[in-house]
Amino acid sequence: MSCCAAGAEAFITMTDPAIARQEVLLASHRISEDLLQTDLSVPGIHCGGCIQAIERSLGALPDIEHARANLSTKRVTIRWRGGDPPPFIETLDKIGYKAHLFDVDGDRKDAVQGELVRALASCCCRFRCGPEPSQPHGTCSTGYRR
Repeated sequence: MSCCAAGAEAFITMTDPAIARQEVLLASHRISEDLLQTDLSVPGIHCGGCIQAIERSLGALPDIEHARANLSTKRVTIRWRGGDPPPFIETLDKIGYKAHLFDVDGDRKDAVQGELVRALASCCCRFRCGPEPSQPHGTCSTGYRR
């Protein structure tokens, strides 16, 4: 299952290889001057055999320093050297695993969004509850503290 529109993965895999390499470079994090890390989501990881096949296949690619698959998160972390990324996704596809770039920062909470949600909740509370003399200052009848 993907968060992308139906068929988006097929479109991404059919794009120009130069564009695909550029996408991998943009999604990679620099660990040191010549070492980069790329994180992939591989939903098809189901067992230790999957992990072994994935790590062995990726480890055989040139310029790969480290490839580690995680069963519980269904992610693969790859550390590699060089200016041009090795064909991670193509290699995994050849051994039967669909993979796509994983956005590590996507799990972080957005501070601005949190503030906007709190402001909206406060506004809705004031509109719905209004000032109530029987309630302590800053608390509405629903228990929400302004």
